[in-house]
Amino acid sequence: MGAYREMWKLIKQDYIVNQWIVLHINELEGGGVKLLNILKVLIHSRGFCYTFWLRLCGVEGVLKPFCWLILHHLSSKYGIQISHRMPLGGGFYISHGVGVVINGSARIGKNCSIGQFTTIGSNKGKAATIEDFVSIGPGCCIVENVHIGHHAIIGAGSVVTHDVPSYAVVAGVPAKIIKMLSPDVDS
Repeated sequence: MGAYREMWKLIKQDYIVNQWIVLHINELEGGGVKLLNILKVLIHSRGFCYTFWLRLCGVEGVLKPFCWLILHHLSSKYGIQISHRMPLGGGFYISHGVGVVINGSARIGKNCSIGQFTTIGSNKGKAATIEDFVSIGPGCCIVENVHIGHHAIIGAGSVVTHDVPSYAVVAGVPAKIIKMLSPDVDS
């Protein structure tokens, strides 16, 4: 039961960052994390739908085979490949819910967002470690065992081949620091 409680905590955190979709489509009555509101976000957000079933696959039990079938279907449908064994913090957001590939050896902290058509991979072993509150733009490629510090921003289309310090904004091919954010302003 403890594993299910922990999984639901993570799903609630994911829901909170994804619920703006439903707020935009239809004003929620009473707000909050309610089953009906979660179902609305599941319908309208491909990224949240995928993450929801990914988290359910990570918990052992009688539902796992059913969850695995749904996740496999969604992976084929949306072109998203993320291992259910990969450590993934709460508040995860996939924008547009299409074309995201993340190596199973990657580590992603809490409240991170990933744009469409992004790859976090490795050919020789361990993939990236991404700390909390990181934003990765669409079309990015993060290769090998790099470390992305907290509150970093990776610009669209960037290829990250080296570590990125906390509060850095990087862009380009290869990605270079274009700005340092003030640590006083937390996102």
